[in-house]
Amino acid sequence: MRKKLRNLLLYPNHSNRRQKGQKSFCTLLGIAATLTTTGLLAPRFRNQKVRKSHGKRLSQKVMLKEIHESLMHTIPHDLRTPLSGILGNSLLYLESHETLEEAEKLHLVSQIHEDSGWLLNIVENLLAINRIRDTENAINTKNEVVEEVLGEALQKLKMRHPNFEVHATIPNEMIVLPIDALLIEQVIINLLENALVHSGSKEPVDILVENGKDYVTFTVRDYGQGIPDKVLDTMLDASTLAKATLVPHKKIGIGLFICKAIISAHHGTFLGRNHSQGAEFIFTLPKRSK
Repeated sequence: MRKKLRNLLLYPNHSNRRQKGQKSFCTLLGIAATLTTTGLLAPRFRNQKVRKSHGKRLSQKVMLKEIHESLMHTIPHDLRTPLSGILGNSLLYLESHETLEEAEKLHLVSQIHEDSGWLLNIVENLLAINRIRDTENAINTKNEVVEEVLGEALQKLKMRHPNFEVHATIPNEMIVLPIDALLIEQVIINLLENALVHSGSKEPVDILVENGKDYVTFTVRDYGQGIPDKVLDTMLDASTLAKATLVPHKKIGIGLFICKAIISAHHGTFLGRNHSQGAEFIFTLPKRSK
């Protein structure tokens, strides 16, 4: 537009100067009006964008507040349950280790290990939600290699559940995303543990990574009993999940809500659904920071 305006000023047509001058003057008026209108509309569009962005942040804050309030109500019970198991089983082992059979010792240690993993999951979910809640504008992201983030999550999961089998499928090319690696690791761990606890199947769980044009898609797919219809309809609803428990052993609840909050903070999408042989959770992450 500016180039066109400069050309009109520098290279007038000298034939029929008066007539052409009138046309040029009218053209200049039209251009000026366009520039003025654009200048007036631009702040409006910017304000709409700001309001939209503010609305998203406000919605995110409301969601995080609901999660936080729910955690404050449920966390004493959630922490007491695994801690009681750890204390009880370790005390039994200490008092009776000389008379216990090897199989009984192994069972007690296995229970302690399971409750410790349960407790660790609770703490890491709390840390994850605090990382988002304490960030006023946006989460802190940096470019991370997807394969490395996925590898870290699988390694942590293997320490908690040595016999849990996961099949990962990722593209051959290196994928780099602007993410908070610890938060995305927590999403992957939550979804895999959710499959382990709730699928009712001992079949390996698949995690698939697909490299799209603007987004990278992650799918965690189990081959179990699927999600009941009454749960499927409300499992990601704020009013329902705000009342859910953090305990992963009892029901699908706050863990999924935390996954959704983390992905929303990354400007991605999150959904859960059934497929022909079980259930799957799918989330996307944008390739560019927003």
